[in-house]
Amino acid sequence: MDHFLEQLVGPKSNTLYKIANIGYVVLIVLGLFYAILAPLISLFMVSLGGVLFFCKRYLYVEYEYVFTNGDVDIDVIYQQNSRKKKIQFQVKEVMLFAPCDSQQYKDFSNKPQKVVNVVPKGNTDRVYSAIVSQGANKVEIRMVPSQEFMEESYRYNPRSVVKY
Repeated sequence: MDHFLEQLVGPKSNTLYKIANIGYVVLIVLGLFYAILAPLISLFMVSLGGVLFFCKRYLYVEYEYVFTNGDVDIDVIYQQNSRKKKIQFQVKEVMLFAPCDSQQYKDFSNKPQKVVNVVPKGNTDRVYSAIVSQGANKVEIRMVPSQEFMEESYRYNPRSVVKY
């Protein structure tokens, strides 16, 4: 039987994204309105609106954790429409999977320098850290898994997964 689980983790509040979304429209409309009266100010407003249009996609970021038979794929989703693969690992390669505030995590020696943060902004849930050994490379992945995700991870690697 296949073990499959998907978890989508989004930002708790997207106020800044909404402000940017309204802001770029207002800047472009005002810039076009002032095109005849003040062309230099108009050009500045339209270009600022254009920059805001392209930068607002980084203000609404979601992460999707996909667990399939011990393989974990983590994707980042920008503005609910473009997806990019962030990292992939197997639960059997995990040396420690515990909450960041737990004693097991604090006592773990030789933590890796590379940290991949896949926690959305404004998160209030408990952050877990997975220290993964992929051959000679070690990486720490900070994420916000659900209880069901932790149960499935524990099923594949009970010695390294600390569930609370």
